[in-house]
Amino acid sequence: MKKETKLVRNAGSIRTTVPSAMVEFLGLSEGDRLCWELEVTDEGKRSLTLIPLKVE
Repeated sequence: MKKETKLVRNAGSIRTTVPSAMVEFLGLSEGDRLCWELEVTDEGKRSLTLIPLKVE
């Protein structure tokens, strides 16, 4: 699944929206958190993994 979102400046950060299809697929709810994991290979390729952290 591939989606694009727009980035919006908010104070010192930049925010975006999680597309509804991904919210449903990941089972996200308001208050849940996302862990952003960035990896860079020796060749300079960048990969971002989002890990949903459910709030119980």
